[in-house]
Amino acid sequence: MTDINAFANTILELIHTKSYETIAHVIPQKGAYVEVGNRVLIGLVKEDNRLFQAFMDGTATLYYSGKQFPTTIALQDLHFFMPYIKGKGIRDVYEIVKVRTITGKEAKQTDEDDVDSKALRLAFELRYVRKQYAEFQPIDTTKMIVHTFVDTTFDKLEECVIIDKL
Repeated sequence: MTDINAFANTILELIHTKSYETIAHVIPQKGAYVEVGNRVLIGLVKEDNRLFQAFMDGTATLYYSGKQFPTTIALQDLHFFMPYIKGKGIRDVYEIVKVRTITGKEAKQTDEDDVDSKALRLAFELRYVRKQYAEFQPIDTTKMIVHTFVDTTFDKLEECVIIDKL
């Protein structure tokens, strides 16, 4: 009887555990796509960013940080990225495919050779996933770390969005 009770408890535990938590502990088979976690980084994209139009069109494949990136954000836990278009809000979701470092010169694709161009930045290689919202949704920018980033989850995303209560 003990084996049956242990088996039943294991089944109940699996039923009550969120699927992404269970999948996080599974080793995927070759070629299998597994979504682990739902951490999302919201990052500021200004009009003067060379990739601005690609983010507006949903075709961006790269996001790079400024000289400062908050050390409180655990990069290994990030799975998704949402661009915050300054003055408009958030709309699209991208999968973070890879994170690497690049120089300011590489990020901005310039020939400048000054201190700023040699500074390292984080580069997030991206793949478009979907529209989270049909239209851009403004967010509470007071939640942004160094006026540029929000580290959250999809479960808590609505806490960042400003709902117009007209």
